[in-house]
Formats: sequence, structure tokens, C-alpha cells
Amino acid sequence: MMKNIVVLANSIRDDNRCVAGKELILNGNQYDIGPWIRLSEAATKGGAVNPNTTKIAGRGYIRPLDIIRVSVESNCNNPDHPEDWWLQAGKPWEYAGSYQHHTLQKFVDPITSLWNDNSRNNRVGAGYVGKMGKKASSLALIKAPPGWKFEFWKEIKPDYLTGNPKEKFHRDLKFRFNNTYHEFSVTDPDFMTRHDVWKKMVMDYPQPLAFVKPEEVYFCLSLTPDLNGYHYKIGACIFES
Repeated sequence: MMKNIVVLANSIRDDNRCVAGKELILNGNQYDIGPWIRLSEAATKGGAVNPNTTKIAGRGYIRPLDIIRVSVESNCNNPDHPEDWWLQAGKPWEYAGSYQHHTLQKFVDPITSLWNDNSRNNRVGAGYVGKMGKKASSLALIKAPPGWKFEFWKEIKPDYLTGNPKEKFHRDLKFRFNNTYHEFSVTDPDFMTRHDVWKKMVMDYPQPLAFVKPEEVYFCLSLTPDLNGYHYKIGACIFES
């Protein structure tokens, strides 16, 4: 079946891409906004999408706020990621238009809280989403709350599996959402390039970024699949005006 999707995330996941957005349901000459969809490719590790799959003939790689048409087979039936759909292998994606920044408000989720189990600010325990009931979701689009900030740095820490020293990169989005503090690791490649984060990152020295219009920013947020017993909080896309 074909799905029209507005791209709200095209983030890094291992060496692949995590592509997600909201379904657009054609109603006459306009679209109604449908549910979240995260695209998964069976041949790719962890159900992510190969970057080459996201390349559209005559246009190039997809971009946030693009409208794309893709062929899907079925929902993945993953309680941790209920939005995931299997792509139909070998079917090229089509470009159907783009939205502008000022239209983001209509895609914002009408939520009053984000994922929190009163443990760590940057993660929740495995199985959290499946216990959310009818409101189960591992994706959210919000307008940036007042006082949000982004910090980045690197450090040497023991590897989780081997214990050997390993370079760890921090790119942390931090804010309070309805009085609850959250931290999200940013995996938005366009944001990182736009602000030259990788080149500016230094050892053991958190650096903040300054933004011209912080009140006009939107965040696409996500939870990872189960990773060593936790779902980690991800800043999948940061939209700046």
C-alpha cells in the first residue's frame, strides 16, 4: 500500500537512517494529518533505513518537511515502536512536495507529558512504551519549551562491553516539559552540520550553542529500541526557522 508522509525525522541510526513522520491522508485537495509512521527496512540492522533507499530520483536525499510517497507492507507489530512499518523492498520513494517551517505548529502533538519513569533523565526502562496503553508512542513533535539548551563535548570513558577506554561524544538537548526535566541525545545530522558541532567539540568541556530565535524552534523526539534494558531519549530533528 502507498503512504504519503511528511518527514519529521531523518536522523542517524548506526550507519543508517531513522526516517519518521506523520501520515498525510488525502481529503479532496488537501491532506488530513494521520498517525506517526517510522519506516523500517528488513535488510537493515535494527529495522532502520539504508541511506540509499532515501534517495529520490531527480531530487536527491530526502529532507525534513519533504512530503514523500512510499510503499509499505504492514505494521511491524513492535510494542516498543508501535509506529514502525515495513517498507516494501525495491520500491523507490517519490517526492510529492514540501512544507515550510511556519506549518510545523499543525503537526505538534497535543500532549502534556513526555516519557518519564522517575529514574534517569535520559532514558526509561525497557517495555515502557508497551505499558502506555492507548497512548503508546515512541515519537513526539513539540514546540521548544522556554529555557531549553543544547550542549556538546567529548570524554574518554570505559566501553560498556569491553571496559577499554573509548571516546564518548555528548550532544545533549536539555529542557523542562511541564516541570519535568529531560535530556535527549541529538542524532540530527543536518543540525550537527549546520552548527559545525563535530569540529567544535572539545574534550571534557561542555559548550553551549546560542540560537537566534530559540522560541521558534521545534523538536522531533524519539525513544530508541531496547538497548541493554533501556529506551534512550533521542532528539531526532531540531527545526530552526
